[in-house]
Amino acid sequence: MTQPQWLSLATLGGMMALFLWGRFRYDVTAVIALLAAVALGVVSPRDAFTGFADDIVVIVGSALVMSAAVQRSGMVEPLLQSLAARVRRPQQQMLVLSATVGLASGFIKNVGALAMLMPGAVQMARRNKALGHWAAEKLGKTLATQFGLKAIEEEIKAAVVVPQDQERHSAWDNIRTLISRRAEPGVIAAAIRERLHAKFEADELKQSWVVLLESDTVSLIRIICQLPYLPDGSTDPIAQPVLETYVSRLTHEKYAATYQKVMNSLRNMHKANPNSPTLQNFLAMVKWVDTEAAKRMSLEIGMAEAVH
Repeated sequence: MTQPQWLSLATLGGMMALFLWGRFRYDVTAVIALLAAVALGVVSPRDAFTGFADDIVVIVGSALVMSAAVQRSGMVEPLLQSLAARVRRPQQQMLVLSATVGLASGFIKNVGALAMLMPGAVQMARRNKALGHWAAEKLGKTLATQFGLKAIEEEIKAAVVVPQDQERHSAWDNIRTLISRRAEPGVIAAAIRERLHAKFEADELKQSWVVLLESDTVSLIRIICQLPYLPDGSTDPIAQPVLETYVSRLTHEKYAATYQKVMNSLRNMHKANPNSPTLQNFLAMVKWVDTEAAKRMSLEIGMAEAVH
């Protein structure tokens, strides 16, 4: 091999080592490799940046920008969250995503279709992280049996266990993200139910209320209306104790400011439409757990009689 060939292999090897190390961002690593190639004479200074004029670079860069824009807008996530609630198995989700990208590719470029669905695919992958741990553990046990490694099972368990505090913060941060992106109330309610089912205790109930207060008042009302109902229309068994906690806190003097905001929104709904479904549903939820609180709210709103 000639000296330029050795230098080229050395540059590529160093670049791959930096990628595996992970200390620098990928783009920084690529620029370092390019400058190293120029310094070693493998690439001439004149040709160093001609690759940026290639159509592929522009297409891939545009796809990444589009993907980030779609992710921040949140316009695809509500649809995919609803889809994920119905299609739970990863194999089925892969089939649906592949079919959707394939169909979209018939009308737009493949990279564009991929970029639009990429944020939703990432969200689905995050929702299925528990399955990923299970699959990884199963694979590790199989390999341990084949190679006779006795202690691998304990090491795998130690590696995949996520600290409870970290898992808790991550779960509620995900719900905060849904709220900040103004996801559909039903999607947010489903995420709260899922977290409370994972760990139903006083601290989690309190945290769910604190996170819920980060939403705007109308969204707060709509989320509470959606909270009891499962996707099949049945009532979640934990809904009543959860709503009891929420109504108790809402009517407590500590949350007087929040209570006034809620009442103002309910009054506006009543003025716009006395038979507003959201208004009727919210009062029905309150009455379900606290009849007196529902009567008092109805009177403050100015309704002729309390909701039935």
